[in-house]
Amino acid sequence: MAVVGRNDPCPCGSGRKHKRCCLVAGAAALRLADRLEGRIDELGEQVRQEHWSAWLAAFEANLGPLPRPGVVQAEDVAWLDTWLVCHAPMVDGRTPLDAASEHPSPADGHLAASSIDAWWVRGCGPPLAATHWRFEEPLTLHSRYEPFGDLREGALLIARGVHAGPGHVALVGRPVVVDDEAVDEMLALLHRAPDQALCAALRWPEERTYTADGELVQQRFRSHELPDPDAAIELLRATPAMTEDTDVLTYWDDDVEFKVASPEIPEVEQPPAEPGVVWDLCEEDTEDPPLLGEVTVSREDHELALSAPTLRRLERLLAALPAELRATLGEVTDEYADLPDVLPRIRRQRMAELV
Repeated sequence: MAVVGRNDPCPCGSGRKHKRCCLVAGAAALRLADRLEGRIDELGEQVRQEHWSAWLAAFEANLGPLPRPGVVQAEDVAWLDTWLVCHAPMVDGRTPLDAASEHPSPADGHLAASSIDAWWVRGCGPPLAATHWRFEEPLTLHSRYEPFGDLREGALLIARGVHAGPGHVALVGRPVVVDDEAVDEMLALLHRAPDQALCAALRWPEERTYTADGELVQQRFRSHELPDPDAAIELLRATPAMTEDTDVLTYWDDDVEFKVASPEIPEVEQPPAEPGVVWDLCEEDTEDPPLLGEVTVSREDHELALSAPTLRRLERLLAALPAELRATLGEVTDEYADLPDVLPRIRRQRMAELV
């Protein structure tokens, strides 16, 4: 964003110089935002220490599953704290802000007056010239942070804001530019449940992967003891539904992996439409013919490993093995599931930045 000079025309459109218009109001707004963010950080940290289970449940309900169980990134904490301190009943049925009334801070009154709101960007300052999403009221938005997303004139911006004088709003935390694909749904959400809009703007559009029979993909894995790996490999090679994959990279050089074709081609059942959700068909069901999953035989570990997109597919994959092979399988040595195949917008953005 280009910086507005002291002697430049004020971006609010008043016609006065910036130093005689919004510069002073903007400095006051940013100081107010700093105080409120400090208080949010304080209350958020207190909640995590004293009510961790409730905080984690709120995180996963509003920003999706953690990329790694139990590991929370600092930026995720900031996003959620901006919302939950004022809205989530996590402390004996009260929000952290309400519960703090026993030990109040001068910032609490301003936080209580703040709200999650949205504005149409009319100028990409800083400060940002904007109009309220609903009332077309011209305002100047003051934020210390670059917005998340592609800031441009005409974009819809969502943030926690508090009035900081006539025509001025201090934004608390990093504002979020709504993805173009989600604008209509976000406007509907702002009418229906504006408190949910900030977290939704970070998630939407959310990509989910499903199977042809309409189940959300959550990759499942199971390993069995295998007394004779070479005999198992020969049985699988002799089974028409099994195709040896010679291109795949395996853990051990002499592991052998097979793709297992589905005995029937299911009719694709699209899951029910949900606001802000884009569904993709899983890779196994885009193959010709569709696949139940993969089977890997490890000579080194004397194991047979099954992998499928859902638990139900895993059981069908086991049933598709030759009966003679199933009869030789020993105890289960390992079984686990990946996270559900749900990719919120904020996580896709991070992955793109890493690439």
